[in-house]
Amino acid sequence: MTSKQVETFKSIIANIKELKSNPIDGIVIKFPDDLDMYKIYIGIEINLEPYNGIIIPMVIQIPSKFPNEAPAVNLIGKYYFDDIIDKNFDISNDIQYIKNDMLSIYNLWTTDEESVSIGWFDNMTLLDVLTTVKNIFNDEHNYTKQPSDEIINNIYQTANNNFNEYIRSEVIDEIKYYIINGVNVKLTEIIDNDNGKLICIPVDVQLDKHNRVIMKPVLELLDINEQNKNYHITDEEFKSNDILEHPSKFKFFTSNSKPYSVLLPCFTNKNLFEKHKYHFEYCIRSLYNELYNLENQFDPNMIIKIIPIIMNKLIPKIIIGSISEHKFAIEIYCLLSHLLYKSIDIYPELKEELNKDIELFLESNYNRHKKAVIDLGEILIRLAFSDYDYYEETDTHEIRKKIVLEFIARQIYWMNKYEPSIMNTQADNRLVIAFNNGIIVNQLFAFCLEMSKMFINDNVKHILYENNGFIPHNLIDMFDERISVIRGINDFKAFTSIMKYNYVFKDNEFSNELMNELLNEAILLSNKQNYSSIHIRNYRNQTISDEEDFRDTIF
Repeated sequence: MTSKQVETFKSIIANIKELKSNPIDGIVIKFPDDLDMYKIYIGIEINLEPYNGIIIPMVIQIPSKFPNEAPAVNLIGKYYFDDIIDKNFDISNDIQYIKNDMLSIYNLWTTDEESVSIGWFDNMTLLDVLTTVKNIFNDEHNYTKQPSDEIINNIYQTANNNFNEYIRSEVIDEIKYYIINGVNVKLTEIIDNDNGKLICIPVDVQLDKHNRVIMKPVLELLDINEQNKNYHITDEEFKSNDILEHPSKFKFFTSNSKPYSVLLPCFTNKNLFEKHKYHFEYCIRSLYNELYNLENQFDPNMIIKIIPIIMNKLIPKIIIGSISEHKFAIEIYCLLSHLLYKSIDIYPELKEELNKDIELFLESNYNRHKKAVIDLGEILIRLAFSDYDYYEETDTHEIRKKIVLEFIARQIYWMNKYEPSIMNTQADNRLVIAFNNGIIVNQLFAFCLEMSKMFINDNVKHILYENNGFIPHNLIDMFDERISVIRGINDFKAFTSIMKYNYVFKDNEFSNELMNELLNEAILLSNKQNYSSIHIRNYRNQTISDEEDFRDTIF
């Protein structure tokens, strides 16, 4: 290796470190291995209609004289947006590339013709490249007319197929073994059509001191087999309707001596799942009846009430668990996500029921009360599976407004208990004090949203379907880069940015005034929901006891 090659490699490594430490929202990166340091695969997510949610796969080609020469960015596949965005593309030797003064043209590197990039300087980095390319796809001025459904579908299919082929890791090569019943088992053996295993997630059902039902997934995987006779429900037993009616009263133990009450089958093997579908339905029914103190027969609608609860209970393990717990919890979260997707396929009416759930939630404060929705994290999961969109630009249904307002309202009692000064609208450091009183729950809630955004979408759904519910580790690694961002949330500006709560921003700048207004609205809502009974005081030290007074004196 020449000295020049050494310098190029050092520069590439430095650039990669910069990319890893400065993740850009909406960009997926598959970092190179030692065999090909000159090629970096990326996916750019479009966040504007009508292409919202589509991830365009590309490859950054790094020249041998980098950073003295500009990199090139080629699209993987060909895309025709039927819009002025197409002006940013060109084709050379059947390869579509980004046409920009900052970038070079890869196909011209091997010809006598020079690839000229007048806008590149040797102090520029790959981070600059990513930012430029992302802006091309997310500049609202680039979308001036509505393309046909056919064009949109073609773009989606092309992008999705190429993303899966070039950017995601091959799951079979990456995930070789899983510990099932305490024994290492090859993934190929688990998903084998003829001799696979019915993989189950143990769920521990407990009653707290208030006699409320708590369902916690155990971070282990078990297989229902003849050796596992302490918990193998036969068809005859299922039909007899006389076992496990109250799963909290039953305790079995994993190979690691962890207690559990029921085994929830995953859809890792289609044949086995269909064969034992009665077990899945029985498990769901048992959990549902215990939760609501009922004795109902199985109804598919029970599924969307139970699985999101179990998924949501994994969040603490993901954000604060050990490294091994963290990764395994994400894998189980994705197995459950895959199970819910497959359940919707089996019972198509569930999609409509999910939509109804969200419609009810949005309908009134009463339906958003914590007696109706104990944990708002569950709503974020149901929302992700529904036809509604938290990130909807028009916000027709005010989804973000209603979720965030209810979330803050639930904190007001505790804010007031520990720092009553925040009830004074003109108190110094009011926003700092208010946020610090709920910093952990704020981070957890933002984390719930990021989890649903990252792992519950059509792209990941396709990956999970291809891989029997097992998530490639590179996607987990990508998400890990977001965790540090979420843990760094230390004020309302960072929190509302993550939550995409644009209503407290004015001219793209966070507004203390608007945030104070949101906090005041949350206090009034808290009073309406009977979470608290608090009087807000205005700058004249007058008590504001109702919404009309509030609007008269504040707005």
